[in-house]
Amino acid sequence: MLKNAEDIDTLLSFPEAIPEPELKHFRVMESRLGVNGLMLSAIRFAWQGEPWDNVEVLTGKSMKPTPGMKKTILLGKCIYQAHKDNPDIQEAIPVKGCPPKPRDMLAALQQAGIDADPGLFENIDQMPGFFMSLYKDRPEYEEAFFRIK
Repeated sequence: MLKNAEDIDTLLSFPEAIPEPELKHFRVMESRLGVNGLMLSAIRFAWQGEPWDNVEVLTGKSMKPTPGMKKTILLGKCIYQAHKDNPDIQEAIPVKGCPPKPRDMLAALQQAGIDADPGLFENIDQMPGFFMSLYKDRPEYEEAFFRIK
């Protein structure tokens, strides 16, 4: 669970946290803020050094399942509708909804064999504050660049 802004460095180091050879065993594609950020964070913190058993997470509208993957988490209404009957999926783990509910996302990870921290999903509304704290007291950050006028 994220406890302070320093934990963000750990969170943002996801690509280095799982060795490159092991990434082939777990694919997360088409990352977006919010739902995907939460899933990536949960996966990052659940990583214990051993690969998961050919799990992939698909989101959005255009992703395609990878033949040979044992478990495919279909995260969201669009991807579920697109691939609920796809013959390339050995075990579909649907997470319906737009956006999907955090408790359903946690259950999907657990069903796929990923022991994710429930606290991340219970406190999803706090995550933006952790990311914003990265910019506090940084002179190079100009808030005006992030406003619509």
